[in-house]
Amino acid sequence: MQGFLRIETQDHSSTETLFLEYLNTLNQALDAHREEAPYKQLIDLGQKLMDDKKIGIAIYKSDPSSPHDFYTVKFTDGRLAFVSHGKEAPDHSWKVKESFMQDVVKDKQTYIQNPAKLDWDWLRSRLGI
Repeated sequence: MQGFLRIETQDHSSTETLFLEYLNTLNQALDAHREEAPYKQLIDLGQKLMDDKKIGIAIYKSDPSSPHDFYTVKFTDGRLAFVSHGKEAPDHSWKVKESFMQDVVKDKQTYIQNPAKLDWDWLRSRLGI
């Protein structure tokens, strides 16, 4: 398994801590299923079409049109890599509900073992899958 930032904590009061744990869970799910369809295709196409491009993530509580926090990541080496807290002129964007991130982090093993439960639609739509 390639190295990536891994934070393990029970304090999810910080949106940044929650986001980093959510991102780690997404990467662990990709790692665990990288040779299986459709994740192999997502990784392969992601590397071709999105490699090193900035992806802006808007975090919202209930209304997707009113995000309360922003993060920037890159799709690099088949994983989502944290770039910064805030928007940095993203090439692509994605919105995620804070309560969904909390659910994923609270029960991360279920989501790692069953990655179809994670929201990959934003990535599929950008890759044309």
